[in-house]
Parts: sequence; structure tokens; C-alpha cells
Amino acid sequence: MVGCAADDQVNVSQKVYEVTDTSFVGGGSVQEGQEQYFSIPIPDGAIGITVATDGSGDVDLYTQVGGAANDDQFDCRPYEEGSTERCIYLTGNGDNQIGVMVKGYAPSLSDYLVTAWWGIATSP
Repeated sequence: MVGCAADDQVNVSQKVYEVTDTSFVGGGSVQEGQEQYFSIPIPDGAIGITVATDGSGDVDLYTQVGGAANDDQFDCRPYEEGSTERCIYLTGNGDNQIGVMVKGYAPSLSDYLVTAWWGIATSP
């Protein structure tokens, strides 16, 4: 799915997947140690689900399929320097949400934006 524009179609294993537009999730500013939470609704049939952060300073992204993410419960935590981090899931595993926690890491204020996008399986 990387490198595809919104509304493109991709053939994978004789199936056609429609790439949806980027879905804005949230954004804001955090100080070191401050946490902000989001819940991303995932539609049935979603594949190639990507959750990403970008911004200034340094924030850490935590995600959890089917529940809230936190310091102790997450299934993706990229550990990248800066605010550009990404978690990718092949499917939503039948769960209808991905919990997101963004945590400030830099000692100064960090601004961030969280985005999410995915494909939807369509008929071949």
C-alpha cells in the first residue's frame, strides 16, 4: 500500500483493494510525560491499517487493536526518535477500533498530528 495515492486500487493475490482517503484522527501538544488518548473506529473489511504521528519535538506512539493503549498495554510502539512514528496492521482482526496513546518525550512542548488510513476489500 505504500506509495499509493488515495482512491487508487491495488491488486494483491487476485483481490482488489481500494485505498481510502487519509482519515484525520487528532492532534495537539504535549509536555514530557503527558498523555493524550484517541480511539479510531475501524470499518469491517479494513486491511493495511496504518496509524502515524508527525510533528515537532518528540512524541511516542502507542497503539492497541480492540482496546485502549497505555504504557503497559500496547501491540505497537515504534521507539523512533522525533515525532514521526508509524504502526501498520494487516487487518483489524475483527475488532472495530484501535486505541491510540500519544505521550510527550521531549522536555519541551511537542506538537503532533495523528492520522490513520486503510484499504477496503472490494470484489475482483
